[in-house]
Amino acid sequence: MSVANNKRYIINSRESVKNFLYDLQVRVKKEIAPEDDFFDYKDEYAQPVFTQEEAEYLDDVMLYCYIFCMDNSLDIHEIAEEVWCEIYL
Repeated sequence: MSVANNKRYIINSRESVKNFLYDLQVRVKKEIAPEDDFFDYKDEYAQPVFTQEEAEYLDDVMLYCYIFCMDNSLDIHEIAEEVWCEIYL
């Protein structure tokens, strides 16, 4: 199974960045650090959460998120924290 039921991401707004981070947060089930490599995320059995192909795709999307945020004076870490608070608080 690929990322979020084969979902493909287009990063073109703050909301699209937030939606991407939200989907990841739900899938990983722990706090996402935008600078981490997605292949490093492990499940409760110490198995990778993402396949190599998924991790490469997600790393690329995260790069687009960083670029969008930089170009629009947004802080990706603040958006990630906002997502975490919405899910867990």
